[in-house]
Amino acid sequence: MGTRTISVDDASPGSRVALAVGATAIAAVLALSCVVILGLWPGGPALTGGLCMVLAGLLGGACAAYAAVRRSGALRRAWLLLASMMSMNAVGGALWLAYGGASSTPRALSVADALYLLALVPAVAGLLLYPMASGLRRTWGQVLMDGLVLGSSMLLLSGLLALHEVSRALEGSEAFVHLVYPVTDVVMLSLVVVLLLRSAGRARIDVVLVAMTFAAFLVADTGYALSSVRGQEANSVYQLGYVAAALFLASAALAAATLETRPRVLQRHLSGPVAPILPDIAALAALATCLAVGVTGDVQIVLASAVLLLTTLRQLARTTLNTRMHRDLERRVAERTEELRRITEEHRRLDAMKQEFVSAVSHELRTPLTAIRGSLEMLADGDAGDLPPQAQPVVEMAARGSERLSRLVDDIIDLERLESGTFGFHPAAHDLHLLLTDAAESLVPLAREAGVDLRVSPVTARVVCDGDRVTQALVNLVGNALKFTPAGGAVTVETAVADEWVQVSVVDTGRGIPAHELAAIFGRFHQVDPDDARRNAGTGLGLAITQRIVDGLGGRIWAESTLGQGSTFHFTLPLDPPQADPLEASNTDGGRGGTGSGHGRRTRTPVLVLVPSLPQAAPQGGREPATRSA
Repeated sequence: MGTRTISVDDASPGSRVALAVGATAIAAVLALSCVVILGLWPGGPALTGGLCMVLAGLLGGACAAYAAVRRSGALRRAWLLLASMMSMNAVGGALWLAYGGASSTPRALSVADALYLLALVPAVAGLLLYPMASGLRRTWGQVLMDGLVLGSSMLLLSGLLALHEVSRALEGSEAFVHLVYPVTDVVMLSLVVVLLLRSAGRARIDVVLVAMTFAAFLVADTGYALSSVRGQEANSVYQLGYVAAALFLASAALAAATLETRPRVLQRHLSGPVAPILPDIAALAALATCLAVGVTGDVQIVLASAVLLLTTLRQLARTTLNTRMHRDLERRVAERTEELRRITEEHRRLDAMKQEFVSAVSHELRTPLTAIRGSLEMLADGDAGDLPPQAQPVVEMAARGSERLSRLVDDIIDLERLESGTFGFHPAAHDLHLLLTDAAESLVPLAREAGVDLRVSPVTARVVCDGDRVTQALVNLVGNALKFTPAGGAVTVETAVADEWVQVSVVDTGRGIPAHELAAIFGRFHQVDPDDARRNAGTGLGLAITQRIVDGLGGRIWAESTLGQGSTFHFTLPLDPPQADPLEASNTDGGRGGTGSGHGRRTRTPVLVLVPSLPQAAPQGGREPATRSA
C-alpha cells in the first residue's frame, strides 16, 4: 500500500468546505494574534494575547477532532488524544484569564496549571501512538540511544542558556511547574526528530508539522518560564509560540485528514550527510557551551555527565555494530568467493567436456561426412551410372544438404576453438592488398552466379595479423554481402587509414539490416530473416566467427546499414609500424585517396573490378544475359 495524495477536487463537498474553513480560520487567527501580541491593535488592547492563545487552542482541538473523524485505527486514537490535549490547554488558558493572569495569586497549584499538567499525558500518549514509522521492534535500541543523546544535549543547552535562571529564582512546586513543560517538550521533540531521521519513505508533512508543534511549544514554554521570573507576562512575545504551536497542530490535522499516508520504515543504519551525525553535533554543541559559559549547579553537572556518557556509549555501540557488520561482510565475501570458485571449477569441467565433444565431432563426424558428400557428388555427376530422372533432384538436394552440414560442423569447431583459446593466431606482417584480393578471388564464382559486381580498392598498406584468419573473416563478410545483394548490385571492399590502424569496409547495395538487429547479428545462429538460412544455405555462425577472429587480432568490428540501400561491415587491423609513413604517402599521392567520414583517408580509386555484374534479363525473351565487360 503506497501513499496517495487526495486532492481537494477529489474530496467530497463537505470535506472541501471543512478544508477551506480550516485554512481560512488558521490564517485569520495567525494574523489576529500577530497584531494583538505585537501591540499593533489600533483600538487599544481590548484583546489580549491570552485570548488569542485560547482561540488558537480551540481551533487546534477542532482540527484534531476533524482528523480523528476522518481517519481510523491508530491514527484516529492519536488525533483524539491530541484533540484532548489542545482542548485542555484551551480550557486552562480560559481559566488562567478568568483568574486574572499575571495579577492573580501564585499559580503553582492553580486549576489552570493542573489542566496544563494533565494535558501532557494525552500529548505524550498521542505522540507515542502516532503511526510515524514502522519497524520499531528491530531498531528500538538505536532509536532509544539516539533519542537519549539528542534529548539530553537539548536539555543541557536549554539549562545553560535559559532554564538555569528559572531554577535559581524559583523553588519547590513552582519551579517544577515552570520547568516540567520545556523538559517534556524536549523529550517529545527529540523522539519525533529521531523517528524522522531514522525512517525512509515518502515525505510525511503531517509528521513534520507535529515536530514543529513541539518545537514551538519548547520555545513558548521556555519564554513563559523566563517571563515569569522576570515579571514580563502581559502580552509577551512568547505567547506567539503557543499560538504557532496550536496552529501547527491544526495544519498537521488538516494534512492528516487530506493525505492518505502509511508509516515510514525505520532503518537499522542511518544514511545521508546529516542523519548519522546529528546527535553527535548536538552533544558537541552542548559540551562546547558548557566550556564557554561554565557549569553551575548539580543539575547541569549531572546533565553534562549524562551527555558525555551517552555519547560515549552511542559511539561504542556504533563501533560494535560496524565491527559486526565488517565481520559479516567479510564472511559473506568469503562465502561468495568460495561459491565463485566452485562455479569456476564447474565451468572448467563443463568446458573440458565441451572440448572433448568438439574433438569427437572433429574426428567422428568429418570422416563420414566426407564420404557421404563424395558419394552423393559421384551419384549426382553420373560417375556411378545414370540416375532415373526423378532421382536426380533428390540426390542433388541431398548433396547440398550434406555440404551445408559439413560447413556447419566446420564452423562449430572453429567457433569453439576461438572461444576456448585453442584457435592459434600467428601474427606477422602481410600485404593487405594480397589478403583482400585472395579472399575476393575465391568468391568470384559466387559473384558471377549472383550477377553482382565485386570490387576491391587497391591499398599498399602492410598489416600485422594472421593472414589465414583475416582471409577467413573477409570470405565470411564478402560472402554474406554477395548473398544479400540482388543481381545488378555491387559489393566493394574499401580501406581507410587512421593513426596506427587500417579500417577495412565491405560495402554492399543489398536490402539492408534493421537498426535494432545491428547489435544482434554477431550472435550465434542469428538470422535477420528466419528464411535466410534455407534460401542462402547459411549456418548463422559466419559473423560470430568473424567477430572473434577480429577480436583475437586486437581489432574491432561493427556494422552500419540503411534499409533498402545496403549495409557496410567495418573492421580494423593494426598497421605494420615501419610501413605507416609509406602508406600515408601512397594514400595522398596524386590525389587518389578520398576522405572517409571521420575514419581517415579512404582509398576509393582506382577500383579493381574482379567480376562485373551481369545485366538483368530482358523482360521478354529467353536469352541468357551477356557478361558485361569491365
